Amino acid sequence: MAPTPLCAPPQPPGPAAAQPTPAWNIPLLPPPDGDFSGEGYTLLGRAWRCSVPTRVRTGARFAVVRTPQRYGTAALEHLRKRNVRRGAVIADGPHWTFCVPPGSDCVPWPSCATYLSDSEVTVPPRNARDTRLSLHWASREPAGHLLTHPIVLSSLLSALASEQRQEAVQCLSRNQ
Repeated sequence: MAPTPLCAPPQPPGPAAAQPTPAWNIPLLPPPDGDFSGEGYTLLGRAWRCSVPTRVRTGARFAVVRTPQRYGTAALEHLRKRNVRRGAVIADGPHWTFCVPPGSDCVPWPSCATYLSDSEVTVPPRNARDTRLSLHWASREPAGHLLTHPIVLSSLLSALASEQRQEAVQCLSRNQ
């Protein structure tokens, strides 16, 4: 059965065997040197294991969603606590970048998030995890995973942005 596009109309429930494969199930291919690290390697190629920052084009294999660090930190924490499908997250100065399946532009992204496809993203060196670095991995877990569930991420970012707007309105009301 062919994978269902990310934004396909809902299908009536049926037997478990008839359920479509989610768009974010990426076939895993072993790298030439045998160091198997899952979809991260499959989607990013050598950039996943590189020791220097590497520019990678988004679009065909994955897209990205950039958000300010305050939203990215909270979203990642919620994804971890709820054990929701999450992947590697790139921290680049004041922004965090989540990798999502291609075609996730049909998801309603909030104003605090920017969906990018067919553009370049800089992938940090493999071991760049020191938060004092401007470009580093905010997360590379679970091991080998690159893609975050786009619908859940969009919902989380929307809720976080709405919560911050409500706090700002309350703060303004108190100061008047």
